[in-house]
Amino acid sequence: MGGFAARQHPATGILHPLWAKALVIEEVGGQRVVLVTMDLLGDNFGRELADQVRERAARQTGIHTDHMLFNFSHTHCGPVSSVNDGALVTYALDSEQQAKVNAYTITLTDKLVGLISSAAAKLQPAQLAYATGRATFASNRRTRYNPDGPVDHEVPVLRVTGQGDRLLAVLFGYACHNTTLGGSLDQYNGDYAGFAQIAFEQDHAGAMAMFMMGCGGDSNPAPRGEVALAEQHGAALAAAAAQVLDGELLPLQGPLKVRFDRIDLSFVDPPTQLELEGRRGQGNVYDQRLTEILLRRVTNGESLPASYPFPVHVVRFGKSLSLIALAGETVVDYALRLRKDMADSRIWVAGYCNEVFAYVPSERVLAEGGYEGGGAMKYFGLHGPFQPGLEDRIVGLAHELMADDPAEGTAAVGSPFPVADLDRLAESFAGRLGFYARDLASGATYAWHAHDRFPPASAIKLPVMIQLYRQSVAGDVDLQEKRRLPADISTHGTGPLARRTDPVEMSLEDYCRLMIINSDNMATDLLIRVVGMDAVNGSSG
Repeated sequence: MGGFAARQHPATGILHPLWAKALVIEEVGGQRVVLVTMDLLGDNFGRELADQVRERAARQTGIHTDHMLFNFSHTHCGPVSSVNDGALVTYALDSEQQAKVNAYTITLTDKLVGLISSAAAKLQPAQLAYATGRATFASNRRTRYNPDGPVDHEVPVLRVTGQGDRLLAVLFGYACHNTTLGGSLDQYNGDYAGFAQIAFEQDHAGAMAMFMMGCGGDSNPAPRGEVALAEQHGAALAAAAAQVLDGELLPLQGPLKVRFDRIDLSFVDPPTQLELEGRRGQGNVYDQRLTEILLRRVTNGESLPASYPFPVHVVRFGKSLSLIALAGETVVDYALRLRKDMADSRIWVAGYCNEVFAYVPSERVLAEGGYEGGGAMKYFGLHGPFQPGLEDRIVGLAHELMADDPAEGTAAVGSPFPVADLDRLAESFAGRLGFYARDLASGATYAWHAHDRFPPASAIKLPVMIQLYRQSVAGDVDLQEKRRLPADISTHGTGPLARRTDPVEMSLEDYCRLMIINSDNMATDLLIRVVGMDAVNGSSG
């Protein structure tokens, strides 16, 4: 059972069901987008699992992977969704528990793919409308740093009506941790968000209620600690959404546009193997588990990550509404700043979207420190904290994706790139696509998923060459040094060396020429041994 590290035993029952719900929106003759809400913590639902669900669902529905947006309620009374470093630090899962979680991961993945496919097959004519309400039970929990810390009481509401104005679904949000109930409760439930969905659906027969978590990384419900309080907060949120429906809502207009991209957020420098060995046995049990996990990775020849490719998702309904979906446990400052920055636009800012990989502090929270400012990184299996500057990078990417013509595609006046045509081609491509182009004359750039990771294949040969010449300039490598091709480098792949039967000895520079000009894989393997794989990864970052 995920959510609280202090829990010492699995769940013993179910207080109420946990739901995953999907809303597929299709513009007539245009784009489709899928919004999936889940009553899950999200912390162990990482990028790999999200990509797997998207790719399988895309094959079944034809909906582009970038047009699938996931949101996690962050209930602390749900199951651990996968085994990763964060789960191993937080819960110390034994082999039997890991097997059970792995089995659940398979079940969860299958159910989500089936949910998306089912929703896509049940499209019907509908109208969308939007307005906001208010609920007041969220309270900033960082009182030791600021007794009057910011909070977001807005309740955004998206209404979906069918023929005869019949209410089909309502998507409502709130920026507050689902932690009314503490670690002593061991029954599955969705906390206030789950109770809100139940209350709304009881009062609106036949309608589906969906909850979308906001930027509530530093907010808790108040008061809290009892099931009755979770029910109370849920009823208050359901009532706020219902009150919005009784008022005037803005009909949403097209065109429907979906944008998705990533920006690297840098961590502080990772600890060395020597530093990790010196940390053994230090700190609390969670510090010690993280140390052992990081040390195991380093001793196995892996590089600790220098950054995280943070995703930003934007869904625009013409000029009427834009949903800006941020990943991770984003704090409230992001919603408040984006609404201030974009005061001329109607926006809905959601957190906990797509990947809940860590807390995402603002510059203020990062400087203050504490749990959300970096102390919680260990529970995600990461060293940290982040380096300063992350807030402007995230907000900057959101602004780019909100632009009518994203800045990446129109970096210079008179751009030589046919941006609209390239966008259409990229959005219609069923597989995974990524590229980056820069016009050297004008400086214009065009990018599509430039921050995504792809299996490199022969692209690795470029950073190998870069690192070889860097080490040559530094005096660590002599390009004219002759090396015999080791016998244990297997004959494989392309290039002339695979066809040689006689012993091969040539200069490092000649091996480099074969690698680049002839795409010789055996030459590449030798040069990787010379410069080191860690150095190659550094050149690729």
